[in-house]
Amino acid sequence: TSPVNWNSSYTSNVNFISALISRAQYRGLSVGIYTSVYDWNQITNNWSGAGSNIMLWYWNVYGSGVSGESPANFADFRAFGSFQSATVKQFGQVESVCSTTVNRDVYLSGSQKMEGMAKFEFS
Repeated sequence: TSPVNWNSSYTSNVNFISALISRAQYRGLSVGIYTSVYDWNQITNNWSGAGSNIMLWYWNVYGSGVSGESPANFADFRAFGSFQSATVKQFGQVESVCSTTVNRDVYLSGSQKMEGMAKFEFS
């Protein structure tokens, strides 16, 4: 979700995200957004109109590799935008597992919100 890949206009970004959410939900799809507090603020100016039924997959890492992992729990989550809770947290990035580069995520076990959201994510 690097802000440098987005339009510099908050309004354009919010309109794009809003339209995407609206069209996906119209077609019966669950919507999840992958971002962080910092990125969301830089991209949308902390827009809070996404809705309470949008799943959040947030990232919080200190750097690449095992030494850059944050704790594999949700204790560091803080509400932002319209997100009052998170469904998935990425706590590790660019790690080698069986000669494959992966990111590490933790998600709420048994959460109905997980339906439709990827359980595995590769970089």
